[in-house]
Amino acid sequence: MLWLLLVGPTVLGPQCWAYGHNCTLGSILDKGSQCGTYAVIGLTRQIAAEIALLNVTLVALTPEQAKHVNCLSAEGCTGLLNPVALDALVEAAKARGKPITLVSMWRSAAQQYLLYQHKALGICGQTNPVSRPGNSNHEGGTGIDVDGTGRQAWKKPLKDVGWKHLSGDPPHFYYLNKKDPNTKYSLMAFQRLWNRHNPTAKIAEDGKYNSETAEALHQAPCQGW
Repeated sequence: MLWLLLVGPTVLGPQCWAYGHNCTLGSILDKGSQCGTYAVIGLTRQIAAEIALLNVTLVALTPEQAKHVNCLSAEGCTGLLNPVALDALVEAAKARGKPITLVSMWRSAAQQYLLYQHKALGICGQTNPVSRPGNSNHEGGTGIDVDGTGRQAWKKPLKDVGWKHLSGDPPHFYYLNKKDPNTKYSLMAFQRLWNRHNPTAKIAEDGKYNSETAEALHQAPCQGW
């Protein structure tokens, strides 16, 4: 089941088209990335919809939950999460009595690819660890990045409901287990989309990041097909 409510239309404003209608993930990197991942929100929406066909459950913030969880859409925050993880997140915010501000929740393979390349290329000031696409618990819907302001104060409320802080990655928390078995499905969903729209250049649909999938991501359109 997927309740698709990916960040409202404001994310698709002028900045999203800064690289033109022919924008690809590779062109963003080649031209000096915007650093945020909102430029690929169109492709991200398609990946989220495809994940639903793989029987992975993600849910969107409801208006009531959004009173307790502030998802920064301008940073590419999608507002999607594993339902159990989301319930725990809201519980933590209620316990502390104030909203928690996030720069990332569930993340698509396209978004993960951009962040991974930021780290590899040494751009955008990316100093935190970044998993290869298909390996981040963000992609499984059980990872969040908390905004820097007041981040330390969230450690205990989150820990009390099952969220754990990842040592060495200041903004990152994961729910229950560091390794989420669903992480591969975001990349698998992208691979399926790629093959559907590129029947003469098919790649493996195995959720594994390799040179062929990396090149497909590099060529993929920012706003999807």
